[in-house]
Amino acid sequence: MAVKFIYNSPIGKLLFISSDKGIAQISFLESDIDQAAISSEAPLEIVKQFDQFFDNNLTKFDLKLDLKGTAFQKKIWKILLEIPYGTTLSYLKVAQKIGDTKKVRAVAGAIAKNPILIVIPCHRVIGSDGKLIGYSGGIERKKALLKLEGFQFQNSLF
Repeated sequence: MAVKFIYNSPIGKLLFISSDKGIAQISFLESDIDQAAISSEAPLEIVKQFDQFFDNNLTKFDLKLDLKGTAFQKKIWKILLEIPYGTTLSYLKVAQKIGDTKKVRAVAGAIAKNPILIVIPCHRVIGSDGKLIGYSGGIERKKALLKLEGFQFQNSLF
């Protein structure tokens, strides 16, 4: 049974959808939705971990995930889960991790379809030139998440 709830984060409302297997989706809520479709109770463990993350007291989530995607997408998302807190990788480096630098566009496509924002840290993937590109929650939120994690920006990125 799917459970839907909203978490009010410092960078915007997050819509969570979870199944019996775990979290299936986390996305930024950009408009109002029918409140009747939202469960009233958010799972305590999820709220606790997100509160700790946004308070700088959690560097790695320990939540069950219900990943839905192609085998290639899941492979890329698992690589993203290995990017340490406060660090970044370029799209090219992610492609190198799968052994095929010719698949940079496919890697970017898989990252763009990440259904579980923040927990699967696609915000930690940047351009090879160090620029912040490609975040479904918006570049300002990507920047805010990286700043929260203590990432040191080059002056040209501000």
